[in-house]
Amino acid sequence: MKNISKVILLSLVIMAITYSCKRRGCMDDCATNYDAKAEKESGSCTFADAQVTFWTDGNTHGPLDIYVDGTYEGTIEQGASNPFIGDSIGPADCGDFGTLTLKRQYGTYDLEARGTCCDFAISKKVLTIDPCDACVIYLFKD
Repeated sequence: MKNISKVILLSLVIMAITYSCKRRGCMDDCATNYDAKAEKESGSCTFADAQVTFWTDGNTHGPLDIYVDGTYEGTIEQGASNPFIGDSIGPADCGDFGTLTLKRQYGTYDLEARGTCCDFAISKKVLTIDPCDACVIYLFKD
């Protein structure tokens, strides 16, 4: 009986040592400190800010003041990106002239756009940034 107890105890000690020896680190490949050799998540992951660009397609009756979580962030111009595709204005790219580009950590944000003329307003919207996003394009339209 003592030998069986010793074997069980020795097995438990070996399992505990083996388990605790697994390399700990950040296992999220979107993180800036991703460790491809990690075998156990350490909770140490850090993420770069995403670049978020707001633009309008020209149907908003003028410039829009942009609010993120209730704070004024800047103004975007009506149809300012202007990379023409046929007869329509194409989507903006991060950092295009006339857009508003911000840096944000991943998460969820409340957005609101208010027209600077004609009492135009876009009710609150929600923007979700995924940890893997480097550049998010957000279109405000009627």
